Amino acid sequence: MEANPPQDAVGRSNSERITAIEATLPHLATRADIANIRTDIESLRSEITTMRWLIVVAIAVTGILVQYLNQGGA
Repeated sequence: MEANPPQDAVGRSNSERITAIEATLPHLATRADIANIRTDIESLRSEITTMRWLIVVAIAVTGILVQYLNQGGA
């Protein structure tokens, strides 16, 4: 009588489980990948902050200009 290899809850043998893990490994991020993503995110945050300030200044200048023109300036 042959012994059955150990199986997990879904009926896969250890070798099948290892094969599945090995197939997944190349797709996982490395520490360097994560560090690069963090750098990119921080750069984008900085750009977004700059854009927010530009928009606020543009709105303020537009409001001042509209108020000036409504008072009969120019």
